[in-house]
Amino acid sequence: MDTMFPPLSKQALAEPAIYFVSDTHLHEHHPEIADAFCRLLQAIRPTAKALYLLGDVFEAWIGDDHLTPFNQRMIDELKRSSEQHPCYLLPGNRDILMGKRFYRMTGCQAISDEHVMDLFGERCLLSHGDRYCLADIGHQRYRRITQQRWLCRLICLMPLNWRIHIASAMRRQSMTHQSNIKPAYMDVTPQAIVDALEKHQCTTLIHGHTHQAKKHDTACHTFKGHRFVLGDWEGKNAIILRVTPTEKTLLRFPIKEEE
Repeated sequence: MDTMFPPLSKQALAEPAIYFVSDTHLHEHHPEIADAFCRLLQAIRPTAKALYLLGDVFEAWIGDDHLTPFNQRMIDELKRSSEQHPCYLLPGNRDILMGKRFYRMTGCQAISDEHVMDLFGERCLLSHGDRYCLADIGHQRYRRITQQRWLCRLICLMPLNWRIHIASAMRRQSMTHQSNIKPAYMDVTPQAIVDALEKHQCTTLIHGHTHQAKKHDTACHTFKGHRFVLGDWEGKNAIILRVTPTEKTLLRFPIKEEE
């Protein structure tokens, strides 16, 4: 499916654009993904007008005090980007424990889920995307619990080694959940997309989470909307979105550096 999307070319990199990325799931056990993420940041840094990270940047961020060499490398790379252009981060279901210290260290600016932006004169809605997967009852229950800020603050007060064990247990539970649920239930509910676009009066929605990269047309009651789904970083290529004043294009970026 990756071949459906054109590559991020040198010509495209030479021109100013806004980039949207999600679901990198950075983890020290997958150094090839971390290397690819750093290469992308370095490649777009000279000409990017802005970078938007739409959730699940890390496989599990368990607190701003978890400064492993791996995490520090990712922080430093994001900091170098934020010094050249704005970097916005919309936390996903795996980024819920990111705090003010993380944003200070990276220079990223936090934005909330269902963030409305002016995208070259067009009202655009940004989301991680999991809020629209209404058929995934288990995940919606998890989301309601973890959206409680008091709970996140309480977890961050726990000893670091406790949080490491909790994160490992939650990853195992997530893998079990994904293997037991029908793929269709993990996708968005179409009416939820229509409702979101109409509520915020946006003609474009950009999100991740489902890992099913594609452009969709959405028929709302009074206008025609568009939905861009970003890809994950678990295969041969990541699928990102590049936006200029004249076009929005889903592009592939290689996980392993081409020889």
